Amino acid sequence: MAAPTNEIDREKRALRVSCAAQRDLLAVDLRANAAAGVAQVGLGFANLAPGASVSAYAAMGSEIDAFPLLGRLSGDGFRLCLPVITPLGNPLLFRAWAPGDVLVPRKWGIREPADDAAVVEPDVLLVPLLAFDGGGARLGYGGGYYDRTIVRL
Repeated sequence: MAAPTNEIDREKRALRVSCAAQRDLLAVDLRANAAAGVAQVGLGFANLAPGASVSAYAAMGSEIDAFPLLGRLSGDGFRLCLPVITPLGNPLLFRAWAPGDVLVPRKWGIREPADDAAVVEPDVLLVPLLAFDGGGARLGYGGGYYDRTIVRL
């Protein structure tokens, strides 16, 4: 029998706090090396069509920095976009972005493309997370934005 929703919510909150604290303990150079390694690998394994649009995120705190990978993808001819937070209960919106474009700090300090950047429908989503399990299920930050976005896409 499943636990009551409020119990599950409490467990998820505690897990989020624990995972964020563990990630925060990782050395800055380790995180930078991981970001460089991801950029070196790229997305060749995904067999994406030339010009496909890829969305990542502007890292916050101890999240892995996606910008080294985005720089490589830009050089490889992919179209890039970043998420824009929408009113609560809605999916994310994505706006075009390229290395060097200005990002504007918005809700929760998340850096987003300017309002005049073109809206883009991404072919691939690279998403931030706190943890994942052996089956690949993602533990995010609890707002449900990516859950709603994935359903919409």
